[in-house]
Amino acid sequence: MGGKPKLLDARTVSSQVYPDAIGRAGDCYFMQKNYAKATDKYDMIVKYALRGADYAYYQKGILAGLQAKPADKIANLDKVIKDYPESYYLDDAWYQKAVTYVGQEDYDKAINAHKTVIGKFPQSPYIRKSLLNLGLVYYNTNNYDEALNNYKVLLRDYPKSSEAQDALVGIKDVYVAQGDADGYIKLIKQYPEVDFSISAQDSLTYQIAENYYTKEDCTNAVTSFDKYLKAFPKGAFAVYAHFYRGQCLYSQQSYAKSRTDYEYVINQSSNLFTEQALDKASRIALHIDKDYEKAFNYSKKLYDIASKKDLKVEALRNLVRSSYYLKKQEDLTTYSDLLLKSEGKTTDDDIEIYFYRGRLAYDKGNTLVAKQNLQQVASRTTNEMGAQARYYLAQIAYQQKEYDAAKALCLKVSNETASQEYWVVKSFILLSDVYVAKNDLFQAKATLNSIIDNYEPEDELKKEAREKLAKITKGEIGTSKLKDDSKKKSDYLEMEGN
Repeated sequence: MGGKPKLLDARTVSSQVYPDAIGRAGDCYFMQKNYAKATDKYDMIVKYALRGADYAYYQKGILAGLQAKPADKIANLDKVIKDYPESYYLDDAWYQKAVTYVGQEDYDKAINAHKTVIGKFPQSPYIRKSLLNLGLVYYNTNNYDEALNNYKVLLRDYPKSSEAQDALVGIKDVYVAQGDADGYIKLIKQYPEVDFSISAQDSLTYQIAENYYTKEDCTNAVTSFDKYLKAFPKGAFAVYAHFYRGQCLYSQQSYAKSRTDYEYVINQSSNLFTEQALDKASRIALHIDKDYEKAFNYSKKLYDIASKKDLKVEALRNLVRSSYYLKKQEDLTTYSDLLLKSEGKTTDDDIEIYFYRGRLAYDKGNTLVAKQNLQQVASRTTNEMGAQARYYLAQIAYQQKEYDAAKALCLKVSNETASQEYWVVKSFILLSDVYVAKNDLFQAKATLNSIIDNYEPEDELKKEAREKLAKITKGEIGTSKLKDDSKKKSDYLEMEGN
């Protein structure tokens, strides 16, 4: 009981066939994915050290790997290697060890195992696979020179193999990682049996540039996209290259250059990047180039075709802004109404809409509409738009000769938006006009002197303050002289009468 089966002790044909039958039974269960019974059969062979034990250990190793037990797999493969040095399955065992180590990211042991396959088993069918896998391991560990060496051996010794074709992909990956398309092309030309077309060169040169872009290395990306577009101005990836280069240039604040790339994308037939290119081009036109007509046209096109809500809302914002700068009252009303109804609008959008409506109405002399909209802005924010809104409300009051209201509104600019220095100073200049209108020249001069003494920038505001002060002073002198002349003439007449 529990000993070696008698059938295996007998010196009969059965004793020779029986171990083979057990192994075949194990293989059948293996094929049926009944791993437990397969393991039982292989265990029986190794337990009694039957013929085929090396194969049984090997199969047990493969089974362990399939069941995610890498340590057991290695242990069984090591039994083949150490206990059966002449085994037919020795190269299989070494190769499977190498594959397992790669899966565990134990690259040093993987490299050693693959090198053993290549060095000790020159006739093994695994040599090509080990060369390919070595190349991949070296690539993954950034040892590009060794990766290339192994791939080159495949191209040289096994040029027609499937592994050689895979090696071409590996070599390409190495040169892409190094950003050296020319090096790859030069290498491939050494192997005339390898077909490398112009379209493949196009693809490789572009892929190198895109690789830099994906890594957010815009310096090298721009250089590589420049190189690609110079070599393949109408290449298969021209639209991609222009857009990605434009994105990098935009991030580097090279707006003029990025605009050229975006406009190239826009001028092509509708593509993956049309909407984003329109968005960026409209921003550049609006904020950088101050080309409001172009900004309006790009934004209008984006609004008409945008598939994403956020781009549609952004297009409306720029349509509102450009409509204001172009003094297009009807368009400003249309697009601001659309933006006000949009789900994606913000409180800042509300402020901008009222501001632009108010300013345009003011510029066109419609003070009632201007006042209604600017009051909305003043009640909602103390930013620059809020300061401007308060200033123009003061201007309206001054123009309507409501001087007390104008004075109060001027002081509101200072009291409520003190950080907006430009508009605070501008409101004080207006305040001096209010004092002049109220014939309070002392306060008018004091206000202007305060600006001249305390406002540091030598700009148009300071110049205006000096000019107004000079005018008031000149007026005072003229008035004083008139009074003196009047007195002298009166005295003279009185003397004449005596």
